[in-house]
Amino acid sequence: MRKIAVGLALVALAIPLHLAVVLAITGVPKPPAITEESVGRVGWRLLFENVEEMWALRESKSLVTWMPDGSGMLVLGKRMLLDQRLHTLSTAGGDVAFLPKIPRNATVHSVPGRDYMVLGWDTEGDEQYRLYRWDLGDADPVLLTSEAERAAFGAFEPDGDRIAYVSTRRNGRDFDVYWRSCPVSAAK
Repeated sequence: MRKIAVGLALVALAIPLHLAVVLAITGVPKPPAITEESVGRVGWRLLFENVEEMWALRESKSLVTWMPDGSGMLVLGKRMLLDQRLHTLSTAGGDVAFLPKIPRNATVHSVPGRDYMVLGWDTEGDEQYRLYRWDLGDADPVLLTSEAERAAFGAFEPDGDRIAYVSTRRNGRDFDVYWRSCPVSAAK
């Protein structure tokens, strides 16, 4: 049994060495040359064929969540042709209201019966997600967690005014669970 194991180990070592010797003698093959003739032109035809469809889709909206106070829906829709952003929609078929203070990468958390939502987003892709309280009557979300910690929403307290979330507050690396009160007076 030991002779078989030694033989297999020698074969396993010999194959890469053999390949290295062959490549050293014959040379590493060069990749094919990239020339103007070998690269196809980028065609605009597909884009032009889909312009009508893209233009029609600019009006499409998707439900993100119901507004917790029952005043309508929070929807994701295109503000311009390719810019998806959050909007509020108060009635079916009604006009949408663009929310300029909430970035496109925001995550939304709400519970019916509350007059606010908890939002989470990072700044310019730094992946340091922060939590914000957004009172439905105000335009500006209020920061709940510090700029130095990375946080992720957990849950609302069922009968109270606290939220549970995880954060790297303790050492900047490990996530711990925290409770935090979200009273209106602290947010404003």
